[in-house]
Amino acid sequence: MTYPVRKSHLNRRDFLKLALLSGTSVSLIPVLEACTRVQSVTTTAPTLTPSGTAVAVPTRTPTTTATQKISVDIDKFIDESARRLYLRDPEGITINGLSDLLDVGNDRLTDVSDKFIRETQRLQANILEQLKTYDKTSFTPDQALNAGIYEWYLDDLVRGLPFVYNDYLVTPIINSQPWLLQFLFNEAHPFTNTQDAEDYVSRLLQVDTKFEQILDGLKRRQESGVILPGFLIPYLLERLREYTVSAESHPFTSTFLTKTSKITGLSSASRQALLSRAKKAVTENVIPSYDSLVDYFEGLKKTAPDDIGVWRSTNGEEYYAHILRHYTTTELTADEIHRLGLENVERIQDEMNQVFGKLGYSSSNNLASKMNRLGEESGYVSGSQAVKAYEDAIELAIGMLDQAFDMKIQDKIQVIGGSQGNYFTAPPRDGSRPPLFWAITDYEQPKFRIKDTAFHEAVPGHGYQFDVARQSNPPLFRDAIQFDGYVEGWALYAERLMWELGAYEDDPAGNLGRLDLELLRAIRCVVDTGIHSKRWTFEQAVQYMTKASGKSNEGEIVRYSLWPAQATSYYVGYLKILELRKKAKEKLGSKFDLKKFHSVLLGSGQLPLAMLEKQVEAYDA
Repeated sequence: MTYPVRKSHLNRRDFLKLALLSGTSVSLIPVLEACTRVQSVTTTAPTLTPSGTAVAVPTRTPTTTATQKISVDIDKFIDESARRLYLRDPEGITINGLSDLLDVGNDRLTDVSDKFIRETQRLQANILEQLKTYDKTSFTPDQALNAGIYEWYLDDLVRGLPFVYNDYLVTPIINSQPWLLQFLFNEAHPFTNTQDAEDYVSRLLQVDTKFEQILDGLKRRQESGVILPGFLIPYLLERLREYTVSAESHPFTSTFLTKTSKITGLSSASRQALLSRAKKAVTENVIPSYDSLVDYFEGLKKTAPDDIGVWRSTNGEEYYAHILRHYTTTELTADEIHRLGLENVERIQDEMNQVFGKLGYSSSNNLASKMNRLGEESGYVSGSQAVKAYEDAIELAIGMLDQAFDMKIQDKIQVIGGSQGNYFTAPPRDGSRPPLFWAITDYEQPKFRIKDTAFHEAVPGHGYQFDVARQSNPPLFRDAIQFDGYVEGWALYAERLMWELGAYEDDPAGNLGRLDLELLRAIRCVVDTGIHSKRWTFEQAVQYMTKASGKSNEGEIVRYSLWPAQATSYYVGYLKILELRKKAKEKLGSKFDLKKFHSVLLGSGQLPLAMLEKQVEAYDA
């Protein structure tokens, strides 16, 4: 994360802690599949993947074996098989607002036991095998598109089966099982009636089983060398201990108390009885579970390695190659992505220095001193002022949409300020929550970064992106997946597009903020591949980051270490979209229509980049 606060206000430890707790620009779609990932919220424990499967199928749902054959037409096959996968993830169902649609409750937690994971893997492989038996020549264009997306998604899951225990399960950042569980309890679980409150208590009672599964998963990872780097364990322990406090002051109790107070028709006596049961569950099931995780990581502190690359684990190199493909949705190798990053870092630096020159900044000063001076001259905002600045930036973007888009935005995006942020969560399908842009506002934010962050996270970035996709009423399965090369590539493209449309015409400082963030995304390609492919140490990564950007950004490096490959998806996707636009302009000449081009990019929803290219080529033709 770049410039989250004025350095004079935080020491090095606090700066790193803040970076660990922030989203640092992530889109989190409702299934928590993964833009700093729930996620998506998409997640990064992805829904419908081996690491996100269900504790038990709810009683209102028929049990399905992993090998049961589905023999129906392609539309029904995709819908039915996707539902079977969905039903294995009760937490994802709640977060996506699909309980009513799937006729299940919100009373179960998602199983991450080895047995259930293996069963889900067999189901995924079986569905893929059956999907491939369909005659593709008989598909309509929409069927071909949906089947192609589904096949890529399932094939990616099956390719990842050997690496089910290569990821970090528990970390200090947002792609972590405890964080996802906390999001479920603190944000996503509904509280519209008494049954919702009962379901919440039921889920609290299952936390001990869930954490037993998490501990088993951690030990399985430890056997193959997947261990959280030792120097990060103290930061993780701080986060976990926030949930080991007494039931009276526990975050889950506070959430329960606040949200049940808004349930209409719930008597005071009933509310008190439910609260007593919730406190008992927190005391007997939740707190001991968090204590067990604390004990586990306390035991690892002295022996955990400080190496940060996935190369140090069993089949780590193969895993990184797979996860690069997963996040970028391309066949680019680590070396190719590394070179892309290096080339663009140099180009962006030159462009920034040209803008600084026009502002009268001395060419003899380094980038860091120029950016620090820019921050002081443009000013800082925090609290309600920061929220207002983000809201103003979103309104500015909405007012400019007609210049480049045919589709209006339908849902109003709400800005939520706090100590954690810089990520977007899309609304669930049932509309129970609005689209949310979580912004860091508890600490002073440089004004020159406000607009670009809002353009990325809200409009015309993630917020507009998911709004348009939802307007097309996509099949159910497409709510559950996220292709980061497309999602993050679009949001970075949205930043540049706003510059092209004139959003920075009288704001050179804001434009430098945009370039500074583009520089960060190019640096990510270098540092991520440096850590996991070229075996850079943390110190080497800090040295390169400092040299390239003028600041150490240690929180960013922690993110790349714990969430390999995801950070490369931004620039890879961005460059692909620019390439596709350039080709379309060259082919169509005066017939090129920017609005229609954007309709092609957004109208089909999320796609792997190779499929997106085919959609654009069809438009060109």
